[in-house]
Amino acid sequence: MVQYFMGALCTPMILLLSPSLCSLQFMVDTCSDYANKHSLVFNSKKTVFTIVNKPKYAISELIMDGHRPITQLTDHFKYLGIHFIAGKDLSVDITPVRRKFFVASNSIIACSHGLAEPVRVQLIKSFCLPLLVYCIGALKLKRSMIQELSVCWNNVFRRIFRFKK
Repeated sequence: MVQYFMGALCTPMILLLSPSLCSLQFMVDTCSDYANKHSLVFNSKKTVFTIVNKPKYAISELIMDGHRPITQLTDHFKYLGIHFIAGKDLSVDITPVRRKFFVASNSIIACSHGLAEPVRVQLIKSFCLPLLVYCIGALKLKRSMIQELSVCWNNVFRRIFRFKK
């Protein structure tokens, strides 16, 4: 089954999910009608769409407000801080999550020399752990992705307590 997704590149964002391009166009028209009635403007230049399980046939353009084409077909998008990749299935890219976690934890570790280890652990738990587990309960992650996130967590503890791998 082919699924279509559409959303904006910046906030605020609406995510539309559709089993067909025709029904996606209907949803875009419905959103445009609502926007016109409530003096809202959707920016078609910041709007993208992606296709999961891409069909072999050509995709026609989506039209916003009856005349502005949505031409940005992409294989990845960000929604609520989570990076998604469209292919045969819709998957999650955890690389940005890992990067943000390590940046935050490295900053805390670098600025907390001289503090007791329990204090450093509490700082990491308070400020970095939320970056690592944000939205994890709502996502279907592969076991290998969960393992990668666990390794991130363990690596930070090794640095705090000066353990070797």
